[in-house]
Amino acid sequence: MSFEFDNVSIDLLSARLPENFVPKNVDILNDNVLNGVDDESSRALNGPRVCHSLTHSLMHSPTHSLTRIAIPGDNDDRKVHKERKF
Repeated sequence: MSFEFDNVSIDLLSARLPENFVPKNVDILNDNVLNGVDDESSRALNGPRVCHSLTHSLMHSPTHSLTRIAIPGDNDDRKVHKERKF
């Protein structure tokens, strides 16, 4: 589903899980969450999983650390390296 809210375009993805109910503490980063889901749900769930994986990899890379040391003010002012919580 795509819509606009306060002049911001939003693509809202949904996934069907093969469960009777979804627990409040479901961890979509756990590979087991993909068991038994259809292709469309798998793609919807993999978006945040890939984003988290890339962010985690970049945040802990030596190059990222050197860049943060070399340009500390610029990155903090724009908040470009704030890690998302899922």
